[in-house]
Order: sequence, then structure tokens, then C-alpha cells
Amino acid sequence: RGLMFRESMPQDHGMFFVFTEDFPYSFWMKNTLIPLDIIWLDHQMRVVHIEQNVPPCEKTPCPSYMPSFPARFVLELNAGISEKNSLKKGDSFYWK
Repeated sequence: RGLMFRESMPQDHGMFFVFTEDFPYSFWMKNTLIPLDIIWLDHQMRVVHIEQNVPPCEKTPCPSYMPSFPARFVLELNAGISEKNSLKKGDSFYWK
């Protein structure tokens, strides 16, 4: 269900999707009420694609958003967070 039906999300929160294999997973905004940044990461936690300020879907069919390269992880954040933090393709993520 991801972030469907949520009316808001704290700025320091997000949703992290973990998949078992690399694939160009597509996402859509059906029933998602807040705009998001969607960040795809490969198995080494490097950014392979970013969709910024993806708007809620207002009518069906909803558009799908898909990376250019296979990914293992997907991170959804409030719209604008990736730009605010200067995230770009090739950046690496790590756990604290």
C-alpha cells in the first residue's frame, strides 16, 4: 500500500521498499494524496534514478514512473526533499 491514503507525512519520514532482486520496478500514485520524490537505488545503495515532485494521480489511468536502470530499493520522500538535499544519480546511501 505504500503511502496510499495518507494526508501528510512528517518531513523527516519516508517509505523504504526492499526487493529481493534488481529490476526496473515501476511505481504509480494511485490513491496517494501527497506529492512525492521517488528515488531508486541499486544493490550497492547508489541512486540510479530520481523522479522529483511526482503529483498525486487525479484520474485513471495513473501514470507509472520507472527508472532507466534496475534497482533493488526504492525510497519515497515528501516532494522537494531530494532537491533540498542535492541528491543526484550516482550518490550513495548508507545506514547510520
